[in-house]
Amino acid sequence: MRKSVCSTIVIALASFNFNTAHAAEVSQFMENSASPFTPDSVLPDGVDVSISTNPYTGKSAPARKGTVAATLNNIARLNKLLMEANREQDVQALIEAIDKLIPSLDAIGVFDLFEPAYWIGEGEQLGRVAAIMLYFKHYPEKLTPELNMQLHSLKRVLRCPYLKALFDDLDFL
Repeated sequence: MRKSVCSTIVIALASFNFNTAHAAEVSQFMENSASPFTPDSVLPDGVDVSISTNPYTGKSAPARKGTVAATLNNIARLNKLLMEANREQDVQALIEAIDKLIPSLDAIGVFDLFEPAYWIGEGEQLGRVAAIMLYFKHYPEKLTPELNMQLHSLKRVLRCPYLKALFDDLDFL
């Protein structure tokens, strides 16, 4: 048992060192090249996690392969479930899954490419609104007075009890 634990630790450290070195290579590639990024230049085959650097802010954090796709699919599911009755557990599971991915999405630059006002929109995608509210839970300094006003305007016309409850849970809104 002890040998397998040590092997796991060595593999994890080697993976971290590779990812750290790869992150430095990607940063250098960004600064010194006009070549396009490819999936392999960002995350080579066989690597599931990488230290991602937000191209807009320079902030770095681990990001797992599939983060964006998982979030998009969870938001699409949430869009449907938020309008259905008696789906509290399903809605809660999706909200928790999206919430766990927010730091990685921030590190990738998703909230810089698609700014928070876009996520709120006119409330046409309630799953997207829930995701941006979770973003503000993690990064309350990003909630400007204008965005707060946009969310409050939306809250007044919401007919979705799940989203109203999320508004109530986020006491800074």
